[in-house]
Order: sequence, then structure tokens, then C-alpha cells
Amino acid sequence: MSEIELRVNATQGTGVRAGQTVRKNQILGQKTDGSGQLYFCPIDGRVLKIDFDGENHEFIITILPD
Repeated sequence: MSEIELRVNATQGTGVRAGQTVRKNQILGQKTDGSGQLYFCPIDGRVLKIDFDGENHEFIITILPD
């Protein structure tokens, strides 16, 4: 299965780091729509990297599914 990219709002940061194992429904951060709602991980996997998109003020979390 190929890696997926998830975007979270950068204001509050993200609750994960590169190399970390994540589980489905684990909190990753806040949604990017400005609602302040939490963004939950949709899959089990491992965080490959986290990049910052300064133009959109978002973290891009790349996850390799289990």
C-alpha cells in the first residue's frame, strides 16, 4: 500500500513525530478548515515525515500504512 498525506492546521501543532507508530482514530492535530475540530488518523501506520506548508500554514503528515 502506498503512503498517504494528511494535512493539519499548524497553529496548534501536531501530536505525532516522524518515525512514530500511529493508530486509527489517534489525534493528529486540528482540521485545516478553521473549525478547531480535531483531525483523527484514518489508518494504522508509521509516520514517515512531517513537512510544513508555510503558504497554507499546515503540517503535511506522510504516513505509510501497516
